[in-house]
Amino acid sequence: PFASFADRWILITYFQSFLSLASSLTLVIAISRLQRFLALPVALAMGVFMSGTQVAIYDTAILSDSLYTSMIIFSVAFLFLGFARYKPLYFALGSAAMGFVILVRPAGIYFIVIYIVVMAYLLWNRYRSGISSAFLVPFPSILLLFCGYNYLTLGSFVISPFGEANLAGATVLYWEPDPSFPSFVNEALRD
Repeated sequence: PFASFADRWILITYFQSFLSLASSLTLVIAISRLQRFLALPVALAMGVFMSGTQVAIYDTAILSDSLYTSMIIFSVAFLFLGFARYKPLYFALGSAAMGFVILVRPAGIYFIVIYIVVMAYLLWNRYRSGISSAFLVPFPSILLLFCGYNYLTLGSFVISPFGEANLAGATVLYWEPDPSFPSFVNEALRD
């Protein structure tokens, strides 16, 4: 039984490594399509990035770091491909990748700002309606589906139900015992 369990973990690390490589290659291809003279510097930068120990740690750990990084790279790469080729598919893939960034790690919520800026750019410069709608639909659809799923399963229409836990984790080092807290909380803070 352990061998079958271990094999699944190995498959996850292989998948994460493949995704890292695929996202990096997609970015290099996108840059070469957008500005050919930047292809070599970007390829060298991605080669240095991929050969770093941090990427190796992320790709071999069963955490969301590798998937999060790959989704960020994919979203940027597909946007670059969209602007290089003017094909709705690339804009849709970029928008979807942005949504998946937030699904993987809700801290990626900053992609809402990037989404709004790109959408405003597309509308301001009067890109074809097919391109604008291809970019417009996937991102909010993914987020709304995820919020709907959280509502059905947890009773809360939110992207992440762990906001309070994240806030507590970020500020716990600054907590001090207080007489207004219950005694078990003050004991935990002292420990």
